[in-house]
Amino acid sequence: MWVLGLYQQILQRGEIVADNSLEQLKLQLSGLVVKRNGFLKVYNRIYEAVFNQNWVKQELALLRPYGEAIAAWLTYKA
Repeated sequence: MWVLGLYQQILQRGEIVADNSLEQLKLQLSGLVVKRNGFLKVYNRIYEAVFNQNWVKQELALLRPYGEAIAAWLTYKA
């Protein structure tokens, strides 16, 4: 789940600083991202189009089926 969240950050920001964490290494080994000049970026536009924000959201929903309900509840309580 952390790897997917990290990938989501890369999609949102365009790149993140590479720190060689286990999660970052897993993303690199998956082929979705590449390390360039000390930053992790999505490997190519095709991957970015297929494995986009909607895909990440769907996958996270499968891993955290109550995530949206909890987020809505927290927003309501605030």
